Amino acid sequence: MAAWEYFHEEDCRSAIVHAASAIERVMTKVVRKRLAEGAAATSSRIDKFIEETSNRLLCTVVFGQLGIGEESLRSGLADVFELRNRLVHGKQYQATREETQAALDGMEKLFDLGGIDIVNERMTRPG
Repeated sequence: MAAWEYFHEEDCRSAIVHAASAIERVMTKVVRKRLAEGAAATSSRIDKFIEETSNRLLCTVVFGQLGIGEESLRSGLADVFELRNRLVHGKQYQATREETQAALDGMEKLFDLGGIDIVNERMTRPG
């Protein structure tokens, strides 16, 4: 997975951006599946709800309501999105190795919780 590759190359900024993208993709799949299983709404309404809800609210409020993960994981995932936003929007230049390790650990926990095969969710490096 590209996030881990960047981490091992000491490019923590890129590792965070890629980890956040992977978390977002898996998180939306998990929420979509759980809401559909509960017949919460039509597929198109579920998709619209997910699209219009911030990632930080999806991983904290919606995950909490659906009983997905422990609070520490949910808040950790929200921290990843907050850090990614600071990096992308120029409020912070670089992530620390510790922040990046925590983001990657949270990403892997989410993959495990969602029953997602990390090989099939592979994000390839650009170029």
